[in-house]
Amino acid sequence: MGGLLVTILVPVKEDSEEVEAIALVVIAAVGNSLEVVGSHKAKLVADVLLDEIEDRSFDLIV
Repeated sequence: MGGLLVTILVPVKEDSEEVEAIALVVIAAVGNSLEVVGSHKAKLVADVLLDEIEDRSFDLIV
């Protein structure tokens, strides 16, 4: 990998697919809870609520 650090936002909600990534990843929950359950019943705990970071800049939103 080169020296460029890419920042990625990954919004998740109940029944979302689980995600794997090699980057600085911020997991943002859609809704009002940091805890979400993916479509394969994996429990995820988001870093922040999506509404709390609407003013941040990201290189990619998945």
